[in-house]
Amino acid sequence: MMSRYMLPFLLFTSATALAEPTLTSLGSSTQVTSISADGSVIVGSIGGSVFRWTESTGTVILGGVSNGNPSVSSDGSTIVGTAVDSLSGLETAAIWQSGTNWLNIGGIPGGSPSGSSLSSGWGVSGDGSVVVGLGWIDAGTAHGFRWDWATGVVDLGSSVNGQSCRANEVSGDGQRVIGWQESSNGSWNGVYWEGGVQVPITTSGGGSVGDANAVNSNGSVIVGAFLGGQAWRWTESTGAVAIGVLPGWNYSGYAFDVTEDGSIVVGACGFGWDRDAFIWTQDTGMLKLDTWLSGQGLDLSGWDLGSATGISDDGSVITGWGFGPGGIEGWVVTLEEDSPADINGDGAVDVNDLLMVISGWGPCGFFCPADINDDDTVDVIDLLMVIQDWG
Repeated sequence: MMSRYMLPFLLFTSATALAEPTLTSLGSSTQVTSISADGSVIVGSIGGSVFRWTESTGTVILGGVSNGNPSVSSDGSTIVGTAVDSLSGLETAAIWQSGTNWLNIGGIPGGSPSGSSLSSGWGVSGDGSVVVGLGWIDAGTAHGFRWDWATGVVDLGSSVNGQSCRANEVSGDGQRVIGWQESSNGSWNGVYWEGGVQVPITTSGGGSVGDANAVNSNGSVIVGAFLGGQAWRWTESTGAVAIGVLPGWNYSGYAFDVTEDGSIVVGACGFGWDRDAFIWTQDTGMLKLDTWLSGQGLDLSGWDLGSATGISDDGSVITGWGFGPGGIEGWVVTLEEDSPADINGDGAVDVNDLLMVISGWGPCGFFCPADINDDDTVDVIDLLMVIQDWG
């Protein structure tokens, strides 16, 4: 079946019809950190707690604490974050699956807390079975960890004696964990762990990069920040490659998420609250997201999108946080291609379009709206295109 969502194609094919994008506010003080694979579930932090948003429920506060990086599984069923353990009184990485209850998973065996924190959750696999994050070894040193039901919390270890590291995310299949390792001089260098072994993420020439932030489901594409001040994209064959910064920003490129096929990267350029969201593809390079969306007909009056922190697997939904009418606000933008089977342009593929195919059946001339695939004939192919996009 043809996909109704074709953002990579839309970015560089002006002939394609595009329905105007829609923007939805997630509410005042919401900061988005993660999105499900299909874009239907969004999570983040609000007022020191974790929230979950869907179109049907709106923004719902789940409790927990905003320490760490609230993350949602690809299937949208599991949220990972941080919550206070009722027995120890310490904050630990935790799992939410329904209601208001969080399952605390503890800290690294043998570790001790830093203040009130024993561990924090940062990432989750596609089906919610693997959790990664940061666990304190002592008050001043932390390590990345990986958790599943069979092994419990496993210390991923530091490759630099006495220095910290953190697991930021895990591939959808749960096999490749990504994050950073602190060097002896205190800088953060991008790494991944596979089979418990830490591997540095480097350029093809062996140069180091900064924080690794997101990875696709099989671990083949990783994106992150600070390669000569630029956002970067990594594959096994290319190594880490800088993908740029927006005009006016010299040393501030952060890539926060990537589509499943690795073709689209979203992120931000800037520091603190002063940021510009970007979208990147190989063909277009880095574009300011506000500008691109405005060009597609989205009215952004009163909005500064600020930071794009998530994108659905197919690129049809982009989310993040910025400044809106209510101050700091999370936002979600939906991009949908107009179906060519919507012959009469009323926003639905229905009986009216079917009747236009039937009435126009056979060879046709210059003006033939029911010839959906433009082969100068209204036939069974056009009929099937109406059926497959029905709705």
